[in-house]
Amino acid sequence: MQRHYSRLLAASVLCAFPQTVAAEGDPFALLFGEDNTLDAGVGDQAGQDDVRFVGVRLGDLKLSDALTAYAFEDGLCVLPGKLFSALEAPIELDDAGAKGWFLSTDRTVEIDAGARTVSLSGQAGIDLAGQLHQTPEGWCLGLDALSRILPINFTYDASALSLTLKPRETLPLEAKLERETLRAQTDPSASRVQPYYRRIENPYRWLSLPTADLNLDLRASADAALSMQGQVELSGDVLWTTARIRSAQNPSGDTGVRATFDRVFSDTGNMWMPKQIRLGDTAGLNQPLMSKTSTGRGVLVSNRPAFVADVFDMTDIRGPLPIGWEAELYRDSQLLDFVTAPDTQGEYLFEDVEIRPGYNRYTVKLFGPYGETDTRDVKFFAGSDMHPENTVQYDIAVLEEGVTMDGNEVGEAVQVVAATVSAGLARQVSTRLDVRAEVNTPIVTTASVYAASGDTHGVTRLQMTGAAAPALELGAVHLFE
Repeated sequence: MQRHYSRLLAASVLCAFPQTVAAEGDPFALLFGEDNTLDAGVGDQAGQDDVRFVGVRLGDLKLSDALTAYAFEDGLCVLPGKLFSALEAPIELDDAGAKGWFLSTDRTVEIDAGARTVSLSGQAGIDLAGQLHQTPEGWCLGLDALSRILPINFTYDASALSLTLKPRETLPLEAKLERETLRAQTDPSASRVQPYYRRIENPYRWLSLPTADLNLDLRASADAALSMQGQVELSGDVLWTTARIRSAQNPSGDTGVRATFDRVFSDTGNMWMPKQIRLGDTAGLNQPLMSKTSTGRGVLVSNRPAFVADVFDMTDIRGPLPIGWEAELYRDSQLLDFVTAPDTQGEYLFEDVEIRPGYNRYTVKLFGPYGETDTRDVKFFAGSDMHPENTVQYDIAVLEEGVTMDGNEVGEAVQVVAATVSAGLARQVSTRLDVRAEVNTPIVTTASVYAASGDTHGVTRLQMTGAAAPALELGAVHLFE
């Protein structure tokens, strides 16, 4: 029995001796053998030993922790499905190839995996030989091929298993991140609030000490003659009004006195209540086709605000917004508001947008889920003769034009009763009625309609004077950019 075991042990040593000799210089070969596994060649089928899971970075942004790729002799070959998805590229893949677009719908991408070719923007025949391989999980693309298909340069760090992307054009993902950064710095509610000015209480009194403004002008002519012109103006409360009394002397020595008493009422919410009453030397009404503004003594009553408002009116801006799209509202390149999803009507809605006196231009920028863009301009014109919708303003003046409070005549003396009524019929349509009656002359009436649309605004006036034939005036202005 002992002799039998000795024979088996000797046989085992003799059988193992050739491999022991072969492995004398390589202990790894002794353990694992000499059959090394090589990465797949150009024409080989990739195997489990060729797979790589790489991280993908776009600048400081991590797009993927484990993008599946395979190592070939000619470089890394990436399964493009997850990469296209991370880049928000609408390119659909199957076993036969891929089809879609990137950056814009006219930049199409069509990949034929069987023929190993790609068509970009309709230009066929770009060869992908050596850059498209088959793997157990489907076909993959080399980095050179990806750089030709997408406007991106790819850098692979094999030691760190990291793939870095350097775009040659702005990618939709980058543009989206920039928009989100800008939106984070924007307060949409600020554009919906009219300017607030702190109100300082300064109630009217029956009498107050006046403030004085003195002005003295001395001049010397070529013949060494001196001339003097002086002016003094006093302002203060008198009988619960603001009184302004001005005395001026011209170079000839003549002196004139002007006196005006104003009372401005706070806005009570009643549209018809007067907001201004003025007595004394006051300017008349500027009535188109009738008269220009002239000065005289008398009284003026008006419900117009005493100060020109910074905001003419408020309106809503809306339009269709497909699902997945976003909208931003700009005025003069300034972001005012944004909408990231359509409302129940399938639209974007920007509420209470300011319309200021003059020309207003707003831009709505639309952004699709894959980098699509669209722009819509919204324009409003608010002229000096236009009024907010559903508002009525009036001025009534009874004057003796050309005569001052101290009895001096500064022009032709005319006794006048004049009235103006303006109404906002719609956001861009206003109407106005002017009536003027002078002593011993026919009553003159002028009806005006103001309308604006986009870059064009115009006026139509019809005037009636007693029994005379009516006069018609038409005018329009178009703004060219």
